[in-house]
Amino acid sequence: MAVTVSDEYHHQGIATELANHLIEHARTNSIKKLILIELCSNYKMRELAEILGMASITDPKNSSQVIFSMTL
Repeated sequence: MAVTVSDEYHHQGIATELANHLIEHARTNSIKKLILIELCSNYKMRELAEILGMASITDPKNSSQVIFSMTL
């Protein structure tokens, strides 16, 4: 899963809306799981993943990354 929003549009709920559409599209198309790998330092994306209800673990191969997942 990837969501990118230009800096000028941050803090407007656009990333949340895009992620919700992506999740719904995945469900509609029988996708079973979404995975997001993010740097530990990207607090905003980590916060969004948590708001979306994604589970998280520290990447066992790279402790500077977090792996988020969501079973659909």
